[in-house]
Amino acid sequence: VSISWQKDFELIQPDQRREVFPNGTLFIAKVVEKKRFSDEGVYVCVATNRNGTRISSPAQLRIASDLPSSNLFRLLTCDRLISDLSHFHSSPAPSTVTRGQWVTLSCLIEGIPTPSIRWQKNKLPIEQTTSKRFHFLPSGILQIENATTEDSGMYRCQATNQPTNRFRYSDEGELTVSPGEFQPLYSLTSDLCVLPDVIPVAARITHGPVSAVASPGDSVTLHCAAMGFPVPTISWNTPDDQPVVASENVRLAGQGSLLITNITADMAGSYTCDVKQEGMRGMLKAAAQITIVVPPSVNLLVMGLATELESKPVHHTLATRVFRLTCLMEGTPLLNVTWLHDGSPILSYSRFAVEGNRLRIQPTTPSDSGFIQCMANNRAGYALATIELMVTLADGTPSPPANLRAEAVSSTSVRLTFDRPLDPFVMVYTYHYMKTADGKERQEVLYDNTQLFENLSPFTNYSFYVIAYGELGGSDPSDIVTVETKEDVPKVAPVATVTSAGATALSVDWPSLTTSEACGIVTHYQIWSRVSDQQDSSQVMMRATSRNHYLCLYSGLKPDTLYNVRVLAETAVG
Repeated sequence: VSISWQKDFELIQPDQRREVFPNGTLFIAKVVEKKRFSDEGVYVCVATNRNGTRISSPAQLRIASDLPSSNLFRLLTCDRLISDLSHFHSSPAPSTVTRGQWVTLSCLIEGIPTPSIRWQKNKLPIEQTTSKRFHFLPSGILQIENATTEDSGMYRCQATNQPTNRFRYSDEGELTVSPGEFQPLYSLTSDLCVLPDVIPVAARITHGPVSAVASPGDSVTLHCAAMGFPVPTISWNTPDDQPVVASENVRLAGQGSLLITNITADMAGSYTCDVKQEGMRGMLKAAAQITIVVPPSVNLLVMGLATELESKPVHHTLATRVFRLTCLMEGTPLLNVTWLHDGSPILSYSRFAVEGNRLRIQPTTPSDSGFIQCMANNRAGYALATIELMVTLADGTPSPPANLRAEAVSSTSVRLTFDRPLDPFVMVYTYHYMKTADGKERQEVLYDNTQLFENLSPFTNYSFYVIAYGELGGSDPSDIVTVETKEDVPKVAPVATVTSAGATALSVDWPSLTTSEACGIVTHYQIWSRVSDQQDSSQVMMRATSRNHYLCLYSGLKPDTLYNVRVLAETAVG
């Protein structure tokens, strides 16, 4: 077995920085992170023997640019390195509230691992023991209960990433707490004394919950904050529309944030924040979705036979058959799927058809023998399922057609000929052809060794190969030949736009034709013009270039006159 490594599915060539040890370990010294090249990426170990090639589960490498230079080396494992702190996605916003209200200040920044957040007022740390009115939530939100004028000031947060101890400050946001005044709803009279009351203020949600994605065992915080008078109360409903009840791993914090620790898969769903006001009708609602990511698992289904991920199945089939493979996947959220043949990604082309988690090879050839793998991944990780495919020729099958020749007869037809196999028992030939660019294969079954293919696209590359069939099965495919159909006249005329460029001039512009529209190489453009009520026309020739847009200025025309203008494209054919 030989061991190599790939980064982002490209082979790593050992050099002065990168070395593969005899035990297969990849050693990277002097890790690089530049705009043009970075060692960050997805790495796989590639094992090859005489039966084929297969890859390991991927490992993602991330680099911390602030690590000391003495640590800038790595023996590649599946561990992730610490990344830089990002810039703050949100900083404390300037706020003005009335005394007695709730205040919510937020900071949002990303990093690996999750940065710790500490708050400062007027550039001095706010200790968590400062006041019971201050609520420090895990996601970096600070809530102040029953705000007072003394709470006014400039607030910012400090994000620190361990173990690098790098930190970054957010922008400052000014909090202003006004004293507020009670406003009587009724006047006092000598006949009746009515206690003063305040004018109610309808509630509004100032910080609604944001959907979250978590893995089993993670902690999730859904925030919900509101303002109004009387002070609103906040409660939560579970995905099955039942009130949230505090438990060992579920509690409310601050004004009404929902904290869930050690989350499990059955806690996924939509959670609703209900905002109510005493003496007010109705309520406000805001919802957020919690998605629990489940690591992927995959199995392979071959011709109705399920094979487990842990097993090492070998599937035997004959050449020229149809081989279908389905990747049975589980995991949340939706999975990305990659098919691999001997460690290289499989794309839909010619005999290979990839449709999501389904793979079809038609017809099979001995060159398809090797390891076929389905790799599924989401943010929770990767999973691989592997099958070894063995394709053999049946005894007594014909030899492949030889000396395949393709000749472009016209812009829409190609003649294909080949030397017949010497085998006397050839019954039929299948001709396989496709546009080289898209690989969508078509077939024709014929009895002769020459065939004229018609109704093809002009000035287009086509690829051909032939398989000979006898009573016991098909031969190996012949060599592939590629030919370009001849040029033709353009399929359409350019779409021109004509505008006035003054009293005696017109501006004519048009985009160049696409390859399929041109049906060849456009050599010239012809610009024809005439006065609309006359038959005589004038012509201007413009040589075609590689530009994408053309502009022609007609001058010396009659003022206040209607002209007809058209543009034609010309190839070598016409």
